[in-house]
Amino acid sequence: MSHVRQLINDLKSQDLTSEIESIRELFLLSDIQFSITNSLTGKPLSPKIESAIVMIIRELSTNIIKHANAKVCHLDLKQSKGYEITMTDDGNGFGELLGNELHSIQERLTFFSGEVNIISPKKPTIVRVKIDERMI
Repeated sequence: MSHVRQLINDLKSQDLTSEIESIRELFLLSDIQFSITNSLTGKPLSPKIESAIVMIIRELSTNIIKHANAKVCHLDLKQSKGYEITMTDDGNGFGELLGNELHSIQERLTFFSGEVNIISPKKPTIVRVKIDERMI
């Protein structure tokens, strides 16, 4: 686990493709089965939106690795009236929801008029992040 933490701490700003490969390796080292559906096609991402997506995915993945005790994780990336990131895992999930969960992602989204929602708090845990395309 210390090796995984070191990899997480050593991550530098990467493009989305590189970030996904780094996360895939982190999940593998953590014995978490990882799958992805990436439907972000078409025009290239702006540097600002790509950076935001990378940081959000990194935060969600780090939380799963450090806290969820999950065995399976799936990442779904979509573009439709903005961008949508959905992370699903079979781990411990959230305890009582107080409204301040995932605050670092919420802060990041203030620049993009986005929102983060816990769709299912556990079994499975599903977190969905939406970024409004009009604010990009």
